[in-house]
Amino acid sequence: MTHARHETESKSGRRDGSITSHSKTRRKQLVRRWSSHSSVQWIPETELQPLPPTLADRVPAELHFEVINRLSCDTHSLQSCAMVSRAWYPHSIGLLYRRIYIDGLTKFSSMAVCVFKHERVRISLADTAELNLDGACMSDPGRGLESALVVLASLMPSLQKLTLCECLPCPLHKSFYTALRACKSVTDLTLCGIALEDHRVLLRVLQCGFPQLRRVAFEGNFRITHSGPRQSVSPTRFLHGGANPSQLKQLRISISGKSVVIPLIELFTVSSLHTSLETLETRVAEEHVTALNQFLQGLGPTLHRFRELPSLNDHFAHLDLYHNTSLRSVVLYIGHHSLDGIDTVLQLTRALSSLASPHLTRIVLQCSDHPESWKTATVRSFGTADLRPLHAVMASPVFDDLDTVEVDVCRRKSQDVVTALSNLLAPWAVRGLIRFV
Repeated sequence: MTHARHETESKSGRRDGSITSHSKTRRKQLVRRWSSHSSVQWIPETELQPLPPTLADRVPAELHFEVINRLSCDTHSLQSCAMVSRAWYPHSIGLLYRRIYIDGLTKFSSMAVCVFKHERVRISLADTAELNLDGACMSDPGRGLESALVVLASLMPSLQKLTLCECLPCPLHKSFYTALRACKSVTDLTLCGIALEDHRVLLRVLQCGFPQLRRVAFEGNFRITHSGPRQSVSPTRFLHGGANPSQLKQLRISISGKSVVIPLIELFTVSSLHTSLETLETRVAEEHVTALNQFLQGLGPTLHRFRELPSLNDHFAHLDLYHNTSLRSVVLYIGHHSLDGIDTVLQLTRALSSLASPHLTRIVLQCSDHPESWKTATVRSFGTADLRPLHAVMASPVFDDLDTVEVDVCRRKSQDVVTALSNLLAPWAVRGLIRFV
């Protein structure tokens, strides 16, 4: 019995918390081995002693899980957490499979092998909420990542967010449309850098699935390869089995292609998908103003949040929000590089004059995305402009219920910029509404 007790103490330490010479030597070897493979300096052995069991029992498991939750975007850390103990394994694996990012055929192939070999992987995929297929780093995505959705869609009944980035070939295979029918729980769809044959293909993509779709985003170099005349779309045919116009709430159009924005807006108008939109985010260029204003007029009082995205070309103009009488939040872009100080004041006056919603509580003025484009000389030129029309608009009853006005300046903002913008927005500054972010 004495011999068994001696073996137990040599492996796990004495009962009184002290550490035997054998365990000390072992810990020194482990620390030296870790230090030789990393930049971490040698740690004193006193800092490596385990917590007494009585103290470990007093730490609730919820605190452990809260720490693990903070690592939800760190795949390698989650893998390490899953190997710590059986208590941490389910929670770590659940977070590891909650967001899946595939950017190449190698990752997809290894996952496909695991799916077909291990039932535990298939059980974990059932709780996946976000899938991102990114072919931007591939020279030729081909049919590889398209087949990834075909394989994984039926294994992810809880999928809510789907992002397809430069991963679809043109034309699409018919099996891709079949896979979309399994995406019944998707509420957020992002198409980035996708090339489609024509607008009917986009309609078919939305028709084949997504009955619970709430948000659609078009990003990057989204394009239509066929530039022929567009065929008319039947709204009743569009609604059959696909996205429900009464549930689509958010639309984001951040496309760099100039010839796609207007046809895309017309497509949403004809298909009646715009009837329940509450949030609209769009890039504004001069050639798109007429079509976007007509689209905003069609949205009417259903629109609650509007955001202007920075324009990618040299011509910029604000939109008319007069018909959107239920707006609660507006983000205006006033830092375009083609405008000097006087033109910026005129554009801001025109944009604020078009607001007619008495429910406005928040306005964001985005000055610049690039520090070099918002120069001190431009801001100083505000002093040469006539600010009386702008201040008269700011004092109108439409803005009586405003709670905050956020001014998003460049990262290298100076005191001169802050002072000039405070003078520019003097009626709101006096009310204490201005907040620089």
